[in-house]
Order: sequence, then C-alpha cells, then structure tokens
Amino acid sequence: MEQFERRCSDIEQQQRRLAQQLEQATQSLPGVMTRSAEQTLQRVPDTLVRNVQQGMDQSVAGFEKRLQQAGRLIAEGAQSLSDQLTRIE
Repeated sequence: MEQFERRCSDIEQQQRRLAQQLEQATQSLPGVMTRSAEQTLQRVPDTLVRNVQQGMDQSVAGFEKRLQQAGRLIAEGAQSLSDQLTRIE
C-alpha cells in the first residue's frame, strides 16, 4: 500500500510539473506568435516595395522605349515632309 501511495505521489508531482510547464508554454505562446508575426510583416514591406519598384521600372523602361520610337518616327516624318517641301519649291 505504501508503494502504491508513493507511486501516486510521484505521478501527482510529475503531473504538477507538467501542468506548470504547459502553463508557462501557454503564457509564452502569444509573445512568440507576436514576434513571429512582426518579423514576417517586416519582411513583407521590403518584398512589396521591391516588387512594386521592379514593376515600375519595367513600365518606365517600356514607356521610354515607346517614347524613343515615337521620337524617331516623328523625326523621320519631319524629314520626309521637309524633303517633300524642298521638291515642291
């Protein structure tokens, strides 16, 4: 009987330790989750800014290319018009 009581007492102490550890883990969980979320959210703006910048750079590069093409076409058209006016005179 004494052995049974000692065993029960040991199991009870072990359960109390485990319950205490579980309580500590439960209390620390919100802090861990908050830090993890903050770290993730800090990386999101960097990635977002980088992606937006790349998208803008591509758009600007495309616009510059089209603008240069339009400038060449205007120059060619002006030269052609000038040549025609010279022939008419």
